[in-house]
Amino acid sequence: MAHCAYDQVRPGTNPDGTAEGPRSPLDTVSPFAKPGFTGTSAASCAGILSFAEHNCGLSPLGPNDDQAYPFISAFNFHQTPLRPVHVIYRKWPRGAYHVDPAEGRDETDPGAGQDAASLVRWRSSGPT
Repeated sequence: MAHCAYDQVRPGTNPDGTAEGPRSPLDTVSPFAKPGFTGTSAASCAGILSFAEHNCGLSPLGPNDDQAYPFISAFNFHQTPLRPVHVIYRKWPRGAYHVDPAEGRDETDPGAGQDAASLVRWRSSGPT
């Protein structure tokens, strides 16, 4: 899944006073995710930790995960587990790669395009 999202809302502040990161959509992928569910609760990375703490009976590590939304409403652990989604693999066009899989090196590297011996010398001593 890919999302392209813009959110004009300025990120808030975490309970410990640090700034929250950029706001972006979150996909819940689980056999126990509620089908078609769209949550409206503000979530954060600390919520993922909070989810694990709630489900494993652990104490919070700090104020951020203690007060974070634990994603509980996105799951139904009593439902029959959902079947895996069949994913179709499609090869990327060659130009989409930054690493040449045949050569095993970064095409943007200043040493790219040189023979292997020159490349080894460049990597160990810098460009010649």
